[in-house]
Amino acid sequence: ADGQPRGSILAMADITERKQTERKILRLSEDMAARNAELQAVNKELESFIYSIAHDLRGPARHMNGFAEILLENYPDRLDEQGKDYLIRIRNGSRKMARLIDDLLHLSQVSRQAIISETVDLSALAHSVTASLREADPNRKITVSITEGATARADRGLMEVVLSNLLGNAWKFTAKTEDACIEFGVMREGTGNDSLEGAVYFIRDNGVGFNAEYKDKMFMPFHRLHSEKEFEGTGIGLAIVERIIHRHRGKIWAEGEVGKGATIYFTLK
Repeated sequence: ADGQPRGSILAMADITERKQTERKILRLSEDMAARNAELQAVNKELESFIYSIAHDLRGPARHMNGFAEILLENYPDRLDEQGKDYLIRIRNGSRKMARLIDDLLHLSQVSRQAIISETVDLSALAHSVTASLREADPNRKITVSITEGATARADRGLMEVVLSNLLGNAWKFTAKTEDACIEFGVMREGTGNDSLEGAVYFIRDNGVGFNAEYKDKMFMPFHRLHSEKEFEGTGIGLAIVERIIHRHRGKIWAEGEVGKGATIYFTLK
């Protein structure tokens, strides 16, 4: 070693260090792959568990609602006002439970459903969803603006779920707003107007808005930014939307301010 040139010693040390670094990187990659596989297995088991539990609870919830309805309709003379009030509460609670169970099943199905990618006319879907909202609530006076020609490579059925939830929320949260307005549009970034790449889709409304401090929590299941007395809902709709967007390898985020409306943005890969 004493007769070995200093440059050769440094070169050998450098090679040894690089090999050690490569081995460490390889071990880290293998560990990450193993953990990802474990996480996917756990998620799959959790989704199956949610589906099984929700499916099993569906029947009892319907039975509670059905028997409460029978008692209220067929035995009104045997119930005092307090008894009727209790039955109404049971009926309303069972209906809420049924909606929650249906949403849980939907969330589970979205996670398991195979994605069939095709060119989807999101503008046409937005028009269809809006028409359904108007039909269900014909007395609402609301302006809806939809950008024409907004398309995406995505699963048509899942994108209908996305727009139904987002436009439905905008419709709901503008219910108490005078001159209510909803807008669906797309912004192009990066590659130009003729490309689907870099497209950012958005749904904007001038409704009640939300506290921006909680914007990172609004896509969590069961997390509500408004009380059920103000607006109905189970708190799962936006979680379903986020799951669909992530399955398309996209991103979703929100901006808003209390009393000044909200905007939901999303991208699709």
